[in-house]
Amino acid sequence: MKKGLSLERVVEAAVEVADAEGLESVSMSRVAKQLDVSAMALYRHVATKDELVALMVDTALGAPPPPAGGGWRESLVYLAEAMRARLLEHPWTALAPVTGPPSSPNQLTWLDRVLHALRDTGLDEAEQLFCALLLSTQVQSGVALAVTVNRNPAAAALAAGYSDFLDRATADGRLPEVRRLVRAGVFAGAEMDMSMETEFRFGLERILDGIGALVRVR
Repeated sequence: MKKGLSLERVVEAAVEVADAEGLESVSMSRVAKQLDVSAMALYRHVATKDELVALMVDTALGAPPPPAGGGWRESLVYLAEAMRARLLEHPWTALAPVTGPPSSPNQLTWLDRVLHALRDTGLDEAEQLFCALLLSTQVQSGVALAVTVNRNPAAAALAAGYSDFLDRATADGRLPEVRRLVRAGVFAGAEMDMSMETEFRFGLERILDGIGALVRVR
């Protein structure tokens, strides 16, 4: 085993490979090449590729930023935006398989921070947990959609010309409600920003509206 090799260094090297070449390029042999060691040397630190990927995601996510103050809603917006920015720095994280509920050190720290923001809302403990998981799902699914579109030239081209596409697809009158939105200009111009950022923020605000409605009846 090469001197200085550690679990931390193995994970760092795997993250470097994923950042440069994508998650699909990560293998024990590729990471070993990055470290200039044998693949067998890695197995002294990590048992399987799945275990390695889980550690990579936790490392890429990192610890949450320091608390910013404010009420529960402001705190959740702050944390959601911070998590999204962190994942977008490592887009491959959105394509990593979800193997279960939060269990790694950084994931649990993010969960703890979100639960702290919800602590004094009047929601019971189970409701606080469900809200935290819903928020995490919104962030991760939004990043996954953005990454998928950006990686697929055909999808990106369709998104760029979506208004014209729908105009042609609804011209025969078989989709009257979609046609109504097309004619209103919803899919084109300044009336609707189709960016992933806008979609993320719209979904986030509606989730927070729902949490707020629940808080008000508690």
